Parts: sequence; C-alpha cells; structure tokens
Amino acid sequence: MRIGDASFTVVDERSGAVALEGELDAGSADVLRDALETRRGGGALTLDVARLEFMDSSGVHALLRASGAVPGRCLIVHGAHGSVAKVLALTHVGEAPQIHVVPCDRHDVVRID
Repeated sequence: MRIGDASFTVVDERSGAVALEGELDAGSADVLRDALETRRGGGALTLDVARLEFMDSSGVHALLRASGAVPGRCLIVHGAHGSVAKVLALTHVGEAPQIHVVPCDRHDVVRID
C-alpha cells in the first residue's frame, strides 16, 4: 500500500516494515502519522528510511510522535544516510525512549563467504 504524494510516500511493505520515500517535512509529516496510526499490534515497528532524501525538524517531530502513537512498541529507524542521518544524529532522536536508530551503509555490511 502506498500513501502520499509526489514528494513523500509511505510504503507498507510485506515484511512488516514501513518504507519512507522522498521528503519528510511539515507538508508530509501528517501522512506519516496517519499511516502509522493504522498499525496496531505488538512487536517493534521498523521504518526503512533508506529512500528518504530530506528530513527537517518537522520530520523529527513526526518520528517522536510516531513513537508515542504505538505505545509499548519500539520504533526502529533503519537505513538513514546523508543529510537524514546527520539530522537524526544532531537531534539525538536515538536517545528518545522507544526509538532506536540503526545505521546501515556499505561499511556496516558483513560478508559471509
């Protein structure tokens, strides 16, 4: 299921993860909130942000609200890179209760030969 417009899309993946694409800002934060409000149930909720190109303070606030919208569940933010990773680091989002920021880039990949 895809929710959003040309600048921001939420993709509900079969794996149970939610992929974010485009720009997470004041104009799109409500799209994320609405998509996550429908996700009830137990266990961690993974947000794949690998295709997220931009995030500002409104996006950070949306992530913090999202963690509160799923009480008792952890929010795992995975795949941040570039400016999105920098915003997450500068704002210490990973230190918020129930939010875990998991970096993923070429240097984190473990090869099994």
